[in-house]
Amino acid sequence: MSEPDMEAPVTRREMHNAFEQWGNRLVDMMNTLAARMNAMEARVAAEFVAMGDRLVAMGDRLVAMEARLTDELRRGTKASEEGLTTRLRVIDDKYKDLPARMDRVEAKLLAAPKRKRR
Repeated sequence: MSEPDMEAPVTRREMHNAFEQWGNRLVDMMNTLAARMNAMEARVAAEFVAMGDRLVAMGDRLVAMEARLTDELRRGTKASEEGLTTRLRVIDDKYKDLPARMDRVEAKLLAAPKRKRR
């Protein structure tokens, strides 16, 4: 293809045809670009849907994990409470009769002193 002579005069028809060709190419390019953008938008939307599904599944797994951990913590706490109760019961049993013993001690200490015989 030879280089066009930029100094040569052109007719209106030639100018109109050149603009029409250029416009048609521009419209074709815009249509191609719009089609590519629509395809890209569809892929992004599908990816967001898939990502949403994965996030929902992950959330379900986290909820199940939380339930398992809560149950395990509840069992551990209950076992610890039972052990502590057993140990405290031993101490309580050991000092169960303490009030009666203290009453006897206080009675002896606070009783009026006996008079000495002369």
